[in-house]
Amino acid sequence: MKLLIGLTLCALTYAAPSPIDIVPDRVARRAVCTPASGASSGNDSPAITSAFTTCGNGGTIVIPEGVTYYLKDSINFTGCANCDFQIEGTLKANGDTNIWNGKRAFLQVSKVTGIKIRSLTGKGVIDGNGQNSYDRFATDKTFSRPSMMEITNSKNVEVYGFWYKNPPSVFNSVKDTTNINFHNLKLSAISKSTNLPKNTDGFAVVRTSYTVVKNVEVTNTDDCVVPKGGVEYFHAENVVCNGSHGLSIGSLGKSGLEEVKHVLFKNFTGCEYGFQVQSCYNEDATYCASNPGIVSLSQIKVKNFAGKTNGKYVPTANINCSPAGTCDIQIVNWGVTTPSGANTVYCANTPSSLGVTCTAGASG
Repeated sequence: MKLLIGLTLCALTYAAPSPIDIVPDRVARRAVCTPASGASSGNDSPAITSAFTTCGNGGTIVIPEGVTYYLKDSINFTGCANCDFQIEGTLKANGDTNIWNGKRAFLQVSKVTGIKIRSLTGKGVIDGNGQNSYDRFATDKTFSRPSMMEITNSKNVEVYGFWYKNPPSVFNSVKDTTNINFHNLKLSAISKSTNLPKNTDGFAVVRTSYTVVKNVEVTNTDDCVVPKGGVEYFHAENVVCNGSHGLSIGSLGKSGLEEVKHVLFKNFTGCEYGFQVQSCYNEDATYCASNPGIVSLSQIKVKNFAGKTNGKYVPTANINCSPAGTCDIQIVNWGVTTPSGANTVYCANTPSSLGVTCTAGASG
């Protein structure tokens, strides 16, 4: 049987990543394309995708300010090579959930080397129009929702300067990619009904090296930033999380042995826990006792955490290390308290050198 490990935390072990190789502005542009836009009942996706044929090789595709493009199909970036996709206006997905059921993403970046997806004015918007998806998924779990943007098997990617709003599912899904830089972005998933925007991770990253997430604000009800199995050299800094679990790692172990290494979380607010380690994630105590996992945690430092929790959880931290694994964690200058002033830290299988006073009772 496989065990899962989940970490919800605000700092992790770090090794400095190599500089991200971003496509320079001096790259010669062969052409500039402004795709044609139509009525709200139409579909502008083909016109945008077609622009990559004309301008994708070192060129610029512009979504102009003050113009809304309506999407009924995914935008495919396959024709892009060192291209610049500038979103100064709005890309708005059609609200018909049947159109998107089974689609992977609104924007699909696959096998691309060198791309900027950005807004130079800061006025660009990608509107996932997700309310109908939130309402449908509440009663229909077979509904397969698209991500807002999926980036796979690519390298040298930069995304910045615009607003993502109301995706049906994950904002940014990144897999098997090298050198990707997200910065200066606003992400928000807000439901107008009682049906929450489920599974709206801000940045979900898998099997990827050299990732930067910096100067972003994420409003959602799931993970804010989450590196998963196969990620290395991951740097998240100046992150504001509203309403979410916070910054997480994992869960890990669904596919057997999985590693995440060389991660830095720095300067962030709004985590669900101050610090949490779960070595038997989403299982009950009986299952975990019968199926102990072998989870190795090494060179993890939690430093200079401060603030007050909102009272939802009694402990300021929950650290449940695997009894059969390793728990190389060091906590320095822990200053998180509850509204009552207590700073209880629940622990299990932790080292005596942890750095805080432990109370038995850690779970997960």
